[in-house]
Amino acid sequence: MEADPVLASQLNNLIARTSKIEYAGESKSRHLLHLLVEEIGLEKVKAAVVNPLSMKIAAYYGPYMQREGFCGEDDPFNPHYLEDLISALGGTPVDYDARCQSVGSPSLLTNEKTALRMTASVLSEAKANGAQLVVSACTISHSNLDSYQVKAGKVTGKDTSVPVIHLAELVAFALGHFPDRLAQLRTRARIIGG
Repeated sequence: MEADPVLASQLNNLIARTSKIEYAGESKSRHLLHLLVEEIGLEKVKAAVVNPLSMKIAAYYGPYMQREGFCGEDDPFNPHYLEDLISALGGTPVDYDARCQSVGSPSLLTNEKTALRMTASVLSEAKANGAQLVVSACTISHSNLDSYQVKAGKVTGKDTSVPVIHLAELVAFALGHFPDRLAQLRTRARIIGG
């Protein structure tokens, strides 16, 4: 915003008209994962757990949040924050290579078969390594992993049948919110998970 005063002025005008607030550039955007690990801390998160997850969970970062400058203090080439959080929430992280691989979300509408093959690759590898559940920290990739997994399995012939939830849901479940939905997820994971 500092580098482009015209853009800053346009955004402030829009913000002021809709919310009566003026943005002065003092806030910093953070991903929920980095906020939980770096700001709150895993010990505090672990102490707040009401429902330990007790499942084998594959972490999916996606390619976008692992770019340098977007990954907080985590290693962009070999991230571990999501696995650390899974452990703090009472789950067992599943190790697999495709956790930062793209699932082709930007190209889903223009090159569907390629995106579905990429999606199937991630899901089938996670499941082959024992995942009962996949947790996605990438909002953009989440829809491919969840909504398109059946289609990805049909296109490739791979086993892509594994429950997928978003990071925010995983944290909410472990902290005691939505116990009925967590029970449904655990049942689903036992039936179709790894």
